[in-house]
Amino acid sequence: MPSFIIYRYFLPTCVSILCAKNSPSKMTDPKMKKKSYYSRFQVKKRRRREGKTDYKQRRKLLTQDNTRYGVYKSRLVVRFTNTKVICAVVRPTYSGDNILCYADSTELKKYGINFGLTNSSAAYLTGFLLGQRVLEKFSMKECGFGNNEELGDYFVQEENDDGVKPFECFLDIGLKRATNGAKVFLAMKGASDAGVRVPHSPKRFYGAADGEVDVEKLRNKILGKDLRDFAVSLRDSDPEKFKKQFSRMSALVDIEKIPEIYEAAIGKIKEDPKKTVKPNAEAYYKEIAAKYAKIKKSTKEEKTKKIQEKLKEVVCEN
Repeated sequence: MPSFIIYRYFLPTCVSILCAKNSPSKMTDPKMKKKSYYSRFQVKKRRRREGKTDYKQRRKLLTQDNTRYGVYKSRLVVRFTNTKVICAVVRPTYSGDNILCYADSTELKKYGINFGLTNSSAAYLTGFLLGQRVLEKFSMKECGFGNNEELGDYFVQEENDDGVKPFECFLDIGLKRATNGAKVFLAMKGASDAGVRVPHSPKRFYGAADGEVDVEKLRNKILGKDLRDFAVSLRDSDPEKFKKQFSRMSALVDIEKIPEIYEAAIGKIKEDPKKTVKPNAEAYYKEIAAKYAKIKKSTKEEKTKKIQEKLKEVVCEN
């Protein structure tokens, strides 16, 4: 190898490597690190520590569209407990989330559904009830929004012929897994069929295959036909097991008429989606507040006056 190549290319590289090894660096010299370097651990947010909020998901849901200044992205929040389905339209603000509309499956008793308040049909009806309340709140009942096609068809609300845009929100499933056929998507389907614009694709719905909806399967799931068929077959094949699983439901309703009951409930929700307030609720809460009201402390003058009155009573008695 010619000597000029060694001097020009290899020698400078070797010298720089040796200098880097022997010279103290800010990143490698422990004397340059302060105490704060070792105590920079940042604690996770409280709701993350409690396992309640997925902040990566929340950040994406709250990120605004830069082309629409000052327009907050509302969320369709769907949550499940052991006893009910909860649906709410939530709008974020700097001071916290504001609930615009709310519905839960215990309110379905008003429409004749007093059984199975956590199943797939209840999830759909709760979402549908919430969607109807959103239209009522924002005066959109006369705009012609909603799915007027066959129940179970893929439907995303668009603006009407007059150019009126629907209320838009985005599905928030919380910590639920987004699995195919999950009940959260039926709640979303209910809100979408009511006339609220919730952008989605049909691939997550029950019975969907190759990204397309199986309308008949989805409709049977919404109306509880698969539930009816299973209950009837179990009643005929194993009465003891049927009694164990469906005794409460069979006492409340005729199992063979479940689809008709759900279909009638959809019509009733359309007619009157308003929440019923107990007539004496305000008086009841006032009575409770008065019963457990905190006793106001007496002032020094009031205490002195009370003592003098008691002394006068004692003197008069003697």
